[in-house]
Amino acid sequence: MRSIVQALYATYAYTESDMLSYRIERANPYPAKTGEHEGVILCGHNPYLFARLVDQLACSVNGNVTWKERPRLKLRRP
Repeated sequence: MRSIVQALYATYAYTESDMLSYRIERANPYPAKTGEHEGVILCGHNPYLFARLVDQLACSVNGNVTWKERPRLKLRRP
C-alpha cells in the first residue's frame, strides 16, 4: 500500500524535478510512512496524503464513494 500511496502523491504534488529524481535515481523526496495509528499511511508535506484501511468501500455509478470507518487503535510506545 505504501507504494500506491507514494505514486498517488507523486502524481498530485511532485514538481518535474521531483519526478525525474524519483524515476531515475529512485530518490523519493516524500516517502510514505506509517502513522501513529494502526493501518494509517501518510505521504508528503503540506498538504499531505492520508490513507487508511476502511471496510465496505463502495463507489456508485454517479461517483459517490462510501465506506465504513474502522475503529482506531493507538499504538503503545515503550
